[in-house]
Amino acid sequence: MFSSTGYKDSVSNIDATGEFVCNMANLGLKDEMNQTSASVAHEICEFDLAGLEMAASRLVKAPRVAKAVTALECKHLQTLRLKTLTGSDTDSYVVFGQVVGVHIDESVIVDGKVDVMLYKPLSRLLHGLRRGERGVPDGGPKFNDYPNDHDRKGRRQSRRPFIVTCRLMENGVIRMQ
Repeated sequence: MFSSTGYKDSVSNIDATGEFVCNMANLGLKDEMNQTSASVAHEICEFDLAGLEMAASRLVKAPRVAKAVTALECKHLQTLRLKTLTGSDTDSYVVFGQVVGVHIDESVIVDGKVDVMLYKPLSRLLHGLRRGERGVPDGGPKFNDYPNDHDRKGRRQSRRPFIVTCRLMENGVIRMQ
């Protein structure tokens, strides 16, 4: 699932082809990620603009970003145009897909699990981005505590690290368990 403000090329292409790849950006792709979010003419390929090399996917026709540490090959399920509380259409869309293939770079797998500290994922979803107490090792960006880290009485709650367990299938596709 991902969202888009405006019916951009990504949403249009997915609606037309029925497939897409969700390339997960890490710290090493931060500049390219920002370049691909530029508003450019329809005929300009954002991947070319950012100088990204593409790689063939295994189960969908859409290519994936070769340098992406992880990528999810997806089949389109539905595009939903969001509405306001009064029922009016907005210019925001949510695209839903089913993951049919997973690519994970072996450099971030430790004991059969994705090590997020090696992966150093990026997202536009981070709340309160700033220098602070928590972050990525080796001088990476740091983030403040999330507001929901505390219970109703204001006591700090522990967070478990995000760990994904994977299994290499005979066809070479890595599947999450």
